[in-house]
Amino acid sequence: MSKKGKTIGTNRYMVHSAAKHQIYMQRYGAGINKQLLSFIDNLKAITQKQIDSLSGKTINPSLTLARYTKLKDNITTLSTALRADMISNIKGDLSNLAIYEADFTKRLLDQASNLRKVGFETVVPTVKQLQASAFASILDGKIPNANANGDGLTVQKALDTYGRQATSEVLQTIRVGYAAGNTIAEMRKDIMSTLFPELDSKQNRNKASALARTITNHVSASARDEFYQSNDDIITGYQVVATLDDRTTLTCAALDGQVFDKDDFEKPPYHWNCRTTFIGVVDKKYTIQLADQGRVAKGDDGPETVSTKSNYNEFLSQQSSAFQDDVLGPERGALYRAGLDDVTHFVDENYHPINLDELKTKDNEHVFEKARKDIGYEIG
Repeated sequence: MSKKGKTIGTNRYMVHSAAKHQIYMQRYGAGINKQLLSFIDNLKAITQKQIDSLSGKTINPSLTLARYTKLKDNITTLSTALRADMISNIKGDLSNLAIYEADFTKRLLDQASNLRKVGFETVVPTVKQLQASAFASILDGKIPNANANGDGLTVQKALDTYGRQATSEVLQTIRVGYAAGNTIAEMRKDIMSTLFPELDSKQNRNKASALARTITNHVSASARDEFYQSNDDIITGYQVVATLDDRTTLTCAALDGQVFDKDDFEKPPYHWNCRTTFIGVVDKKYTIQLADQGRVAKGDDGPETVSTKSNYNEFLSQQSSAFQDDVLGPERGALYRAGLDDVTHFVDENYHPINLDELKTKDNEHVFEKARKDIGYEIG
């Protein structure tokens, strides 16, 4: 817990602000998620209306070729318009987010440094620059199984893929029903009573939530990165700021607190559903002392405030064995407590989690070596 009256420098203050801001960013992402889920609801409504329009006055009519073709074509046309509307609305919201994020970063930097005293005026990138950074850049393949070529997706393509996949399942159910000779009533039941409950399942809702969080973080990070590039003279590098709780991945846990040169930095998101953010490390000549407000975290005892000096590893070391096992897994948790007491031991040089064989090698190199040294045994 931070001590009253304690002060910290610019960069540690920015870590605190970035971590707190990221909590609000995830709440903002919930609004994007709501729009994704609304697409499913709207797709359901137009599908229901088109199926019902085929029946007319006939009781339980068959799905003739003419009816099948009409239904398929109408749903394709209407869902395309629905998908375009969803993408346009979400991109409009994300564009506003990019503008806000750049302005937020400027205000944070202005108040956490002595730039104004030395006559340095930070500039905010243009709207076109922010939009290009957010929407033209690739998410580096972080949307899983969405691109067979492995080229990654833009925000536009990620949203389009989400809409197309849902529509494709509706059209596939119609094709199967027609091939099986089902009546319209039977097909209606398959779609409305089976397919849409599946599309609205907890698993699919979680996928939508992950997509919303990933693209929101991508746009936020892109805007922040664009701002720092426009004010390159005042920063010397970038520092990663992960979320301190039990849902943080090994990749982000190991990256937390790491400082990278400007030319070697890859901005988040680092994986699907990533919540990690970053700050620009301000040149020492522009730093000032500010009140230490600590760093938000959520450990064994619930929400807390830890020192801004803390990285994820220090935070994890203060938690219970059960908490450590939730984050690392039982095997890694046991090794963490036995001697591999740094989360960076569980990732490779690219911060990707290592497999079991690699983990055993680390075990032999660090745990047993440490034990032998502790008892005075020299390794030949």
